[in-house]
Amino acid sequence: MVDAGEILFGVGSFLSLTFTTFLILVYIFGSYPRTFAFHLVFMVCLNNFIWSFAVFPAIFFDLITEDAYLNTYLCNIQAFLMCFSTNSGFFYVISISSSLVRTIIKKEDISEAMRNPLKYYGPLNILLPLIMAIIPITVRRYDHLAPFENVQCYLIVNGLQDVVGLLLRIIIFYAPYIFAITYQICTIVRILSFIKKSSSLNNSEVNEIKTLILYPIILCLTQSWLIISRTFEIFADIKIEWLNHINLFFFSLEGFLNVLVYGIISLDICKGIRGFQNKSQIWNKQTNQQEQSNISNSQSSSEYIEEIQAPLKEKTNDYSSEFTINTNYKSDTFIYERNSSADNY
Repeated sequence: MVDAGEILFGVGSFLSLTFTTFLILVYIFGSYPRTFAFHLVFMVCLNNFIWSFAVFPAIFFDLITEDAYLNTYLCNIQAFLMCFSTNSGFFYVISISSSLVRTIIKKEDISEAMRNPLKYYGPLNILLPLIMAIIPITVRRYDHLAPFENVQCYLIVNGLQDVVGLLLRIIIFYAPYIFAITYQICTIVRILSFIKKSSSLNNSEVNEIKTLILYPIILCLTQSWLIISRTFEIFADIKIEWLNHINLFFFSLEGFLNVLVYGIISLDICKGIRGFQNKSQIWNKQTNQQEQSNISNSQSSSEYIEEIQAPLKEKTNDYSSEFTINTNYKSDTFIYERNSSADNY
């Protein structure tokens, strides 16, 4: 029987994979400027794409077949990609929040970072997660993990006596995870407090800043459910099934929500569509104005022609009235004779 949690997990990972692929294609082939924010957003969505790409095919295969199973080779690849993309995504979201604090609250000049954000943040956000993802391979700590143990692999702990496994799980997953969540919450609180205390901001600036804090909110929304479910399991010694399903769904939905926030609100990927609609409206308006102008010109031309022809018609009527037709049948023909007034003319 198919588990409801696995279905939600598969749907969330599919949405994230589809939408992050779309945004990556927009970044590569679109005409959008390569701004500071766009580079950081692209890296966040790229990590969401890698995570979804590692998860969705296996989950989908497990949903449509009964004998789905990842061998050791595929298991290590999936776990490595998930570990790297998860931590790299954490670090890039932290970088975005740090940039918001530095520019909005501290009024710092981050022009050095803005010139090349990938190079500026790369050593921390790419190389460090890469090292963290390689270490478990060397000590053989990637293996199948519940609740989808046949098709999902990650860091494992072989009991409380597995000190190496516990340390790796804490250092490689829980420490970055807790730090990222805590930093995002602190960033949101600091920015909202800054808005409340600042009297120099107008309404448009306040609305813009509130839009920017949607960046850290996504991570809090998608990752906080894991803390809630684990807290119930540890302290209440109970496992709530529906809470675990929500956790799995939102965890896999992070890429989809990031695209909605970063793509539509910040990058405005619908700008081209709206621009086309505006151009179409302008073109229709110009066409209507041209048609009205043509109609007016046509009416003016007709009136002008009638004004010119009016005297000619009057003259013609005068001429016809000044002619008489004498029907003298001579050799079966009409003989037209002008009267004196016509001759005088």
